[in-house]
Amino acid sequence: MSQDNDSQGQGDERSRERMLFHLKTRGAQMAAAIAARLDMTPAGARQHLLKLEADGLVTSHDRQEGRGRPKKYWELSRQGHDRFPDRHSDLTLDLLQSVRTVFGEPGLQQLIAHREQACLSAYRAHVGDGGPLRRKLAALAEIRSREG
Repeated sequence: MSQDNDSQGQGDERSRERMLFHLKTRGAQMAAAIAARLDMTPAGARQHLLKLEADGLVTSHDRQEGRGRPKKYWELSRQGHDRFPDRHSDLTLDLLQSVRTVFGEPGLQQLIAHREQACLSAYRAHVGDGGPLRRKLAALAEIRSREG
């Protein structure tokens, strides 16, 4: 491989890494939006996205938005998400330990009870009181999915 091809390959890899980071931080996007954000052509962005899809790092889906053809959105696959460290559990455990240290066990229990009540209220507001059980389950699944 020539030096030009090698540096082009490194540039392509950097572009794909930037795309993965963009999708991680901004969620599902159309190729044109990714291209504009990363200062490349939409055709170049699509080429990178197709390579990332072939590598199993992104997936695409069509979304109907008004009239005309559906728009293609790209997002990280599970494998793509797995490329990024997930330190949320460490942060949560550290915060809980800090609450216990600063406010004692009763303070921690009060915090947990407050959070539990807030979640229950949000679920009730989203799910609603009436309607069929199937609709309520779908609404609860939706809110839980958004929570991750």
